[in-house]
Amino acid sequence: MGQITMSEVRKRFPQYADIDDDRLLEAVRQRYYADVPPAQFNSMVTRDLGPKEAKLTDEWRRNTQRSLAGAALDEMSWPKKAFLNFGSGVQELVTGAQQRFNDVFGSDERGAELKKRAADERSLADVLAEKTTGGRAAQIVGNVAPTMAVPVGAFANTASRAATALPRAYRALRTGAAMAPAATTAAKLGGAGLVGDSLLAGATYGALRPTVEGESAVQNAAEGAAFGSMLPLAGLGANTVRRMATSSGGADRAAERVVQEIAGEGADQSARAGVLQQTLAQLRGTLSQPRGPIPLSTAAQLDSADLARLERGSRTRDAANWYEYDQGQARAVADQVGRGTREAALLDARKAARRNNWARDWAEASGSADLGKFAGDLAQFRNSLDDALLQPESSNPAVRGMLKAIADDIDRVTAGGGAYTPAHLQQIRANLSARFNPMNPNALAAAPRDSALRLSTMRQVDDILNSATGGKFQTVLDNYASGSKRVDAAKAAGRVRDAFFDPATGRVQGVAADAAGDVPKITEAGLGRAMNRARGKDGASQLSPRAEARLNAVLKALRRQNITQRVAKSATAGGGSNTASDTIAAEAAGQVGDALAGAAGAPTWASRIGLSALKDVAARNRDQALASALQNPEELLRMLERLERSGQQLSPEQSALLNLLRNAPAATTN
Repeated sequence: MGQITMSEVRKRFPQYADIDDDRLLEAVRQRYYADVPPAQFNSMVTRDLGPKEAKLTDEWRRNTQRSLAGAALDEMSWPKKAFLNFGSGVQELVTGAQQRFNDVFGSDERGAELKKRAADERSLADVLAEKTTGGRAAQIVGNVAPTMAVPVGAFANTASRAATALPRAYRALRTGAAMAPAATTAAKLGGAGLVGDSLLAGATYGALRPTVEGESAVQNAAEGAAFGSMLPLAGLGANTVRRMATSSGGADRAAERVVQEIAGEGADQSARAGVLQQTLAQLRGTLSQPRGPIPLSTAAQLDSADLARLERGSRTRDAANWYEYDQGQARAVADQVGRGTREAALLDARKAARRNNWARDWAEASGSADLGKFAGDLAQFRNSLDDALLQPESSNPAVRGMLKAIADDIDRVTAGGGAYTPAHLQQIRANLSARFNPMNPNALAAAPRDSALRLSTMRQVDDILNSATGGKFQTVLDNYASGSKRVDAAKAAGRVRDAFFDPATGRVQGVAADAAGDVPKITEAGLGRAMNRARGKDGASQLSPRAEARLNAVLKALRRQNITQRVAKSATAGGGSNTASDTIAAEAAGQVGDALAGAAGAPTWASRIGLSALKDVAARNRDQALASALQNPEELLRMLERLERSGQQLSPEQSALLNLLRNAPAATTN
């Protein structure tokens, strides 16, 4: 292989002019001379050109500027960053004006330099906006601030003077009078004139915007004209843009037009004003009631089917707006169910207390027993057992076995000369009251609980023991029954709790409401089934009154919140599907959300001139404003109070909403 010159390499690969010599040579070696070692290949190259340095591209330079600017902005206060954003907006128009001047009187070299500067300024403006809350808005203000000095109608008047100059001069020559002045804005601008004035103002603003590679002043002017001409038609001034593009703007118009889907013909202004006052009083009264620990949506609190349909639509449009609300509600429900079932953790302690109390009470009762009286009563009881064995009910083997077991126990002890004590009879009593089990080898536990002979035998035993202890045995029974009720309440609470939490591991049973899996999804139906498990054999709830009241309050709250499901069922009662009804509700929610966010949907001018970012912001604020109002009735109250203070006339839609709220029943969440 012969000697290679660097000039030959550069000539052959002109597309790599920005790459330095060493990198280019290594790429050539790897592509065409891979078997030649780098050192040997370099010795074969004659460097007949000066070394080619790496060229820093505009993109690399701007990225470096962005990084340095971002680091500096992190150390600045918000007011200073906001001022820099405002200045960036002003500077954009200055650079644009310099470009337009250069287009007429300057050179191509100067034009390229200005385009490069415009691209640099735009790159830094993006960093400023990203690092500053409200930065983009401050830049927009800086953009339009210079044009605010121009009076309304000035653009239209100037155009009118220019367009009518020749006709006015001709009329002056014919009449010999002075040339008439052109009509001014104040004289005859009108609606069409405002559109024309805004069109010219927008075109001027667009033309002054700086251009970078791929853009043109003509294109910017056309877009500015389209934007400006739509401002009067859409009623969009600076305040209206704020109302569409900010969350607070949605609230400003929420009271002006809230729910067209539930709107009807309103009354006259006097009647509507009266409705406003009545509604405010009713809503304030509702919200002044004690609030429950479980948050409920506006539809649930006002028991409004119309708002419930809008809630379903809002959820269908953007479930993310409801995520935090649903998470908070699920946690509150789980917390209240946990509070209502916390007696389950006391089961072992209550069992021990019952056992200890029994031992104490029995020791006191048996220690004062009259054994002589007890012996006489026991003899009569033994004879009554023989009589009972002759009764027809004794033909039941289980009943007969019970009677014989008691008689045999007495005979077993006394036959050997032993004393049958109150403690012996107390044990018989305990076995007679034990849980029924027909398969139990203990004949006393196998006897039917509703047997007349069993019940009469228990009464005889109680009478004997009370007689011997001077009535103290009844205290033993009463205290044990009270302790058993507390034990049963703990068991019942455990059965409710175990429907949602694994008793061994504490993990959530079934579906979890949160991503971590720590909060169970407790529904109206699920809690109802769990509470049914807390019932005893007689069908009555064994929960303590406090637990019963707390869980019933949770169940009531879930039932009220479930209004959205009930309206869905009513929507599909005549056929159709939930999906279809939710789609319709979502469309309605979108229309209502437009009013809440301060704009009737994504404005058509936004899609025509490609302002997709503003369109997305408007849609997002629309849905968020609707969700906020549907999640919290206090938002409705705040909006209506703002309307009251404004003194504005009520629209028919407002009147319909106020009538709806006026007729809604006041209710609380527990």
